Parts: sequence; structure tokens; C-alpha cells
Amino acid sequence: GSGTACTAQSAATNLAVTALTSESSGALLSTITPGTSKTTLTFTQDVDALFEDGDLITISSAALTAGLTIDTRASTAWTEQDKLVVRKLAGEQLFRDQAVVHRVAHRVTRVPGSTRQVTIPVGFPSTLRVEKRS
Repeated sequence: GSGTACTAQSAATNLAVTALTSESSGALLSTITPGTSKTTLTFTQDVDALFEDGDLITISSAALTAGLTIDTRASTAWTEQDKLVVRKLAGEQLFRDQAVVHRVAHRVTRVPGSTRQVTIPVGFPSTLRVEKRS
């Protein structure tokens, strides 16, 4: 495009951001249920007041490692492919020209009828079993 519809941001531009953590909210991830086009995240408590459709979430790979099994393998026995699954869930992207991992947040969608679940647009083959139990 020509850029004619773009406007430069001024120094006075402010964005309102609210950041919550599992520690500040008390909502811990308890179960991960993968699907072919989305993954359902279940929390230990009601998260209806915490998330709106379109909100962003990041999940640390350390949080995923604790109690996560992939095709019944614990983290100590994960293959390189299993580690890629964890990076995908954590939104970690490694660019070829850099040795730096960038974290990309996932957009959440609330699950109708559930106050403890949201989905993220991360899918896996139907043969993959990913389980997280806290």
C-alpha cells in the first residue's frame, strides 16, 4: 500500500493494558485438551471475569512442563517433536536468523456454558495425546 491511510503515533499516544498472572489472579491452568483446530484450556477456578473473547494469553514453557505428558511421555522422556509441541503451546517462535526466542500470545475464545475454560487457536493431529493435570 501507499501508506496514505496510516497515521504516525505521537508521543502522547497511550494504550490501556491490564496484565494478569496466575499468581495475581489465582487461576492456575489445570488441564490442556488439544483438538485439531483449537486447544481447550481448563483452569482451577472461574475465569469468566478474567477473559473476554479476543484477549491474549501466554503460557510459560515452565508451567507446561510441570505435569504435562505428551503421548503418555513425561517431560524427562520428551522427544524433539514433543518439545516442539510445548513451544507451540507456549507460543515460542525461534527465527532462523536469530538465536532469540520470541513469545507470541494466543487469542482466547470463551467456551459457552463453561466458566473455567477458554480455547486458543492451536491445533494438533488427532493422534496426539497431550495431557496436563495439576
